[in-house]
Amino acid sequence: VYGGLYMQYKVASVGLSGQKMVPSNFDVIKFVEENPDNDLYLSLYTYEEEHYEQFKKTNKVAGIVGLKTNELFFDFDHEDVNVAKEDTLTAYSKLLLAGFDRDQVQCYFSGNKGFHLRVTLDDWLNRKEFENIVYSVAQDLESYDKKVTNDNRIIRIPFSKHQKTSLYKIPLTFEMLEQYSMDKIKEMASDRTDEALEIYNSWEDKKAKIPKLLNVLRNKSETQQKKERDEVSFDDRPDLSSRPKWISPTKYV
Repeated sequence: VYGGLYMQYKVASVGLSGQKMVPSNFDVIKFVEENPDNDLYLSLYTYEEEHYEQFKKTNKVAGIVGLKTNELFFDFDHEDVNVAKEDTLTAYSKLLLAGFDRDQVQCYFSGNKGFHLRVTLDDWLNRKEFENIVYSVAQDLESYDKKVTNDNRIIRIPFSKHQKTSLYKIPLTFEMLEQYSMDKIKEMASDRTDEALEIYNSWEDKKAKIPKLLNVLRNKSETQQKKERDEVSFDDRPDLSSRPKWISPTKYV
């Protein structure tokens, strides 16, 4: 079992340098409060004790392999942020159709040109398994960033301040993502609010089981994946491209 009785770690970073390993359960909100005006990042993958020992010798995460994650994470980014918004809505709808509950899918405005989706799992995925699942959901979406699966990927921490825009990465409910204009979302992201913190806290300790529809893809080759997707994954979903703009993806489904 990944982790077992030993300590697990994440890589935390102020900016893109100065990385350090911290316990995987460290206080993210406290980290933000201690660095209120910085770009803050946390690793997607979790590191074991052996990885920590290697990091102490080199002070680098480059070259560390055999990592796993207990998250599904999607990064949508586009010069036209509305394209990223629509893609996020589509991916969100796909995750619901696959079998996740709405309160298991976390959504964030990144603070710049995109959005993030995150699901905390009750299982561990290696990089290939992670890729198989997230690609099956998002690889056909224009604004999806495939580089997010890299072993040493770090992800912007919620409530951290984006240096280019001075906006914060904030959590959004599905209704906010669906109904609010980008101007409204950016206005919300101009500050850290109690409402945003309440949304964030509502997701705490919500761990999801991987739905069968996605779990069958985790160990498939690329060819097998395509066959499985064509046959079972989302074949029965409505064609969202035909959805009238005034009807939400959820209501359309």
